[in-house]
Amino acid sequence: MKKFLNKLVDKKVFVTFYVLGIIYNMFVGHVISDNLYYTVRMTYFPIIYTVWAAVIVVCDIFRKRLFNTKYKIAWGVVFIAAALSVILQTKPKNFPQLQMLVSFGITTYMCVSVRSECTEEEFQKFFVRLCRHALACVVITNIVSIIIYILIRTGIMEDYYWLPIIIRENKHIGSVVEYRYSGLYGTIPYAGFCGYVAIILSFYLYDLKKLAKPMVITSILSCAVMIFLSQARLVFLICILIVLGFWFIYGRRFVSELAYRNISKILKYLIAAGIVLIICFCIYVIANINNEAVFKAINRYSSARLQFYRIGFEQFLQHKIHGLGWLDCDALIDYYKNTDKIPHYHSCIINMLVWTGLLGTVPFLYSLIISFKTFITNRAEIIARNAQWIVVLCLSVFAQSLLDVCFLGEDWHMETPFFWIGLGYLVYIRSGAAGQKKAVTEQTGSAD
Repeated sequence: MKKFLNKLVDKKVFVTFYVLGIIYNMFVGHVISDNLYYTVRMTYFPIIYTVWAAVIVVCDIFRKRLFNTKYKIAWGVVFIAAALSVILQTKPKNFPQLQMLVSFGITTYMCVSVRSECTEEEFQKFFVRLCRHALACVVITNIVSIIIYILIRTGIMEDYYWLPIIIRENKHIGSVVEYRYSGLYGTIPYAGFCGYVAIILSFYLYDLKKLAKPMVITSILSCAVMIFLSQARLVFLICILIVLGFWFIYGRRFVSELAYRNISKILKYLIAAGIVLIICFCIYVIANINNEAVFKAINRYSSARLQFYRIGFEQFLQHKIHGLGWLDCDALIDYYKNTDKIPHYHSCIINMLVWTGLLGTVPFLYSLIISFKTFITNRAEIIARNAQWIVVLCLSVFAQSLLDVCFLGEDWHMETPFFWIGLGYLVYIRSGAAGQKKAVTEQTGSAD
């Protein structure tokens, strides 16, 4: 009975259930039946993990673990601000909104803190298991999707409504025709997002000697093909981060030490210059936000994101303190005369400003800053434990979140829980000795 209770409140067990539930529900439930997918995701799954998470939180309160680190306090404040935005909102609450709020609390607490309460060996075993499951789903989905694509293109199989090759004229580039294919993923962005995450996880497992080279090659090639077929443009930008990560991690294997240092120095200057150019461009856009000619030109090539940001910022200015409420996108829906299919403003910063106002955005940015600052402080431990690819993962998901679906406000994307688990690992990586001692003490107490 004690073993069962220990497993019940073990965050590794909970997070395993939570992440595998997301992965398999997406890759299996969506392919078999949309009704099965939405029934599981919107009813049974959230009820189970909400009740289970509540038990763990109550247990942590009695064990005095709830706010025992600055990271738990920081992300706890963000969650409280998100909850207040829902309480103070004027429109009626709804179940999806409350579900996603609970999911946000789970990812920022359970996933982030799981590393702080176990040893390095325990975490690695747990995380490698999750990575392998995710890779298996992605690679199998990729291979089957590619085979179906070939069959459709050769005329052997019909273009079914649930496996469309999206063919459209790109009005921004004249008469160029785009062929975009999502395969079994269901949506174009998801095919690309799962692809880049799987590539990063493949390199991570390879560094730990947990994945054979043939499997790494198969994973990378299948993901590269699906990224190309999906034409997810944001993922092409993220691939630049992956290439940079590849150079800084493996560069010494291909060139001399002197050449590696010189090339790395040049790349660092280019990265710094790129960041400066992006900042200057953002300033230019803000300065010309009311210039319709400039705005339309930029908005056209940003896939209407700039319009999303302008609408979102206008909403923030009307509700600066506590925002409109978690997941509130009514302004977008009204502007585009759309249904409820616009779940976010395509930027984590704009989302927080609109949904939680300054009350949530300020602690959110502070939490991100201290977390990324800790990455730099812990760089020696990160390198020693072959965890550099987890840094690349977190930076890539963060870059995605600045321009598209982000790691808050949803629980149906594979990259979301992996971002939070990776973030927690990198900030708690120094807690090895204390974590081992704590784990041994608890195991001894349980045995007694």
